[in-house]
Amino acid sequence: GELSSSDEVTITVHDQSGIPFGTPENFSATPLRGAARLSWNDVEGEDSYRIKWRKGSSGKWRYIRVNADKTGYVHKGLKRRSKYQYRIRAHRQGQNDNYSDWSSTISVKTR
Repeated sequence: GELSSSDEVTITVHDQSGIPFGTPENFSATPLRGAARLSWNDVEGEDSYRIKWRKGSSGKWRYIRVNADKTGYVHKGLKRRSKYQYRIRAHRQGQNDNYSDWSSTISVKTR
């Protein structure tokens, strides 16, 4: 809608290397046969995504790197009828590596 004079608008400008950028939104997982299809909304200005995943809810976290401008990934080679957990964050190269916050954890049970 339109802004009224009572709406506050804050615009923060930093040099490129320090622009805060968002956590990928609408992160979701669809169960497949021995796999999981992950999807999320693209984040502007990212160089890649990092997805961390684990089997069950107490396994060791492992990491997957996904190229920029992708909004989905099919994680294959999983055990059938098993539960996996995932989180995602965006990454941007910079003088010091910039990461968004991790998403909340989502769970999926493969078919």
